[in-house]
Amino acid sequence: MNPYTFLKSIVEELGFTPKEEELRPEVFGSAWVIYATQSAQLRLVWDGKDGVGFLECRSHATGKWEAISEIMTEGDVEGNPKNEKKIAKFRRAVEGFGPSL
Repeated sequence: MNPYTFLKSIVEELGFTPKEEELRPEVFGSAWVIYATQSAQLRLVWDGKDGVGFLECRSHATGKWEAISEIMTEGDVEGNPKNEKKIAKFRRAVEGFGPSL
């Protein structure tokens, strides 16, 4: 499973449904997906060129996207072994917004 799909599956397993997604295979496999709840908007971003991804939340005050997770690398999610500590922190960041869709 590619890293973007792996991170996306974590968010969706926690009850979030994608609202908008853009896949850019021509740009090194970069992609992003937005999840919207009544109380928050989350965006998962994957930078295919650098092989890193992160989770953001749109600020109610400014409307800007703000990082809410550590940067996840390909090695974190595809390594042998996977970086379970960072994956758990990523999961907790998502859980902090609850699946109140």
